[in-house]
Amino acid sequence: MRTAETLGTAPRAASTAQEPGGERQRLLRHSTRRPSAVAAVAAALSFGLVACGSGEDDPTGPDPDPTFDFSRALIAFESDRTGDWDVWVVTDDGSDSTNLTRHPALDDQAAWSPDRQRIAFRSTRDGDSDLYVMDRDGSNLVQITDDPGSDVNPYWSPDGTLIAFDSNRDGNSEIYVVNADGGDILRITDDPATDAEPRWSPDSTRFIWRSTRGGNSDIWIMNVDGTEPENLTDHPAFECAPAWAPDSEHITFSTDRDGNDEVYLMHVDSTAVTNLTNDPAYDFWSSWSPDGTRIVFGSDRAGVGDLYTMTPTGDSVDVLLQSDGWDDVPVWR
Repeated sequence: MRTAETLGTAPRAASTAQEPGGERQRLLRHSTRRPSAVAAVAAALSFGLVACGSGEDDPTGPDPDPTFDFSRALIAFESDRTGDWDVWVVTDDGSDSTNLTRHPALDDQAAWSPDRQRIAFRSTRDGDSDLYVMDRDGSNLVQITDDPGSDVNPYWSPDGTLIAFDSNRDGNSEIYVVNADGGDILRITDDPATDAEPRWSPDSTRFIWRSTRGGNSDIWIMNVDGTEPENLTDHPAFECAPAWAPDSEHITFSTDRDGNDEVYLMHVDSTAVTNLTNDPAYDFWSSWSPDGTRIVFGSDRAGVGDLYTMTPTGDSVDVLLQSDGWDDVPVWR
């Protein structure tokens, strides 16, 4: 089994780019449509120093919903429909959903384990932003990082032994990996720019991530040990929220290069991009179905944050889930 220690350490990159002055506010822009989350998200992005995770059980995990069948194909997402931001799941046909976390703190940024049995997520329930893992029904909650800084954006390795995330524990946002049980933590990037939103390729060989080391927020790619970083999008627009297709060759990401937030598609070996959503509404976080035939994404095209699905060509857009609250950041496993 791989551990964080076996990945090795990355050499310091040559970039000296600093985070643009308005970049932090721009990243929060989608949260202004969900006012109850702004203060909590801003606190989670504050600077601080941190130490290793504890791996301690959290005794406050809720009992599973006895009326919900968790054996079905599910999509995780975050929602404020009950007044607090929680991690929810919905069936991939949109017919049924349930709240997994049911906690007054900010619980969001869900990520499925490869076996689809566990979910990692970010929570502020201990006073700062840390990472937790729970079973797919919300039970067996375990805290895997414990630090006064901000640990955010968890993402599992394809073999399920490691979780990548970004943190400002060393003074600015960098990418780390931690053992899935909360053990060793290894820093992957080391650059004065912002490095965030790591996404492990399905073939285990590379990360895509968001970085400002080129002077603005772009989608980058690198080996899993942090070597050979390359700017994929290299555009003056703000680009973020990358997601791998199952083929490890295509990605979707969010960009405002056409004047508003849209979901775009590109091949990682090409500079050509395609606007999939092409709608005047806010279209942002996306995730691919396991078979690569559908993409789920968040949009406020009906006036509030809802979940939609489409084909990888942007066709056959269907409503997956609508509620009175804001539903966003879907993750399909």
